Amino acid sequence: MAGLALWQGIDSALRLYGGTDIDLSREEGPAARTVLERDAAYLEMIDDWLGDPQARIRAGLLQFRLSLSTGPDIVLERRRALAKAIDDLRDGLARAPADARAWTALAHALLATGELEKGKLAFRTALLTAFYEPTLTLWRCQLGLGLWPLLDDADRRLVANQVRWAWTSQPADLVGLAKIANHAVVIAAVLDQDPAEKKAFEKALRR
Repeated sequence: MAGLALWQGIDSALRLYGGTDIDLSREEGPAARTVLERDAAYLEMIDDWLGDPQARIRAGLLQFRLSLSTGPDIVLERRRALAKAIDDLRDGLARAPADARAWTALAHALLATGELEKGKLAFRTALLTAFYEPTLTLWRCQLGLGLWPLLDDADRRLVANQVRWAWTSQPADLVGLAKIANHAVVIAAVLDQDPAEKKAFEKALRR
């Protein structure tokens, strides 16, 4: 039974290692968190055995997902997962830097720990690694708009492009982000280069 459990754990980790998408947005219960912790440990083991940074990066993404879990009883668990995510992502990206999602996750994790300058640098690297990545656009808007007061003009232009793409491809989600995080003023200013787009955004906000 122990051998079967070990193999099932390794098999689960290998599926992630082999390219199965990791959903960073899904909330996890206690049982699922245990599986995530196990899979992250196996992915780290795979990197130790094979020297493959992609396994380490995927372990970091799983740890980052664990850090997003909510609940007053898992505060310390979240902090440990966040620290582990940063360590794993830094390790993997140092050897395989062309991973925009990993850079975005690292930026988010660093900002969550209050490391603003390092978070800004990781965020900029994420944008420059893959400037147009539809699956990351709204996430980048969330981070970039949160950082907006701290960004220089060049970085603001990068974020503004993400906002425009989000408005084109995910308008309802962008409006939701504006309402939840109080980014309506900045988004409206970004869209102001096209008065019709700005007007449509402001109308959507009032719904």
